[in-house]
Amino acid sequence: MMMHTSFEFTFVLGIVLLIIGVSTLINKKSMAMVVEEVAKDRGALWIYGFIDLMVGLIFITLGQFGIIAFIGWLGILKGAYLLLFPESAAAMYRKINKPSTFAFIGILTILLGLFFVL
Repeated sequence: MMMHTSFEFTFVLGIVLLIIGVSTLINKKSMAMVVEEVAKDRGALWIYGFIDLMVGLIFITLGQFGIIAFIGWLGILKGAYLLLFPESAAAMYRKINKPSTFAFIGILTILLGLFFVL
């Protein structure tokens, strides 16, 4: 039964990633504005860190496939980084806040989404 749930979770995650990836490619300017605002707001960084931590734990719990568990661990690491080192995270966000970064992230997200859906 858990294996079936894992496949459903992976499929839904794939669709979500496809939508996010396309949105990232289409809205690079808006994404840059969001990242800049988040980098300024330590409260938002804390909330995103908490969400990343929780989602990472959920992925590890539900992930029967290695890639889902790996993504979960990345989420946990990112969440911990945002919670423990917000100043460093804000500086990193400002440094990578470029259209080329969002193009790369968008394409990578679309490819990962396709991998999960197909």
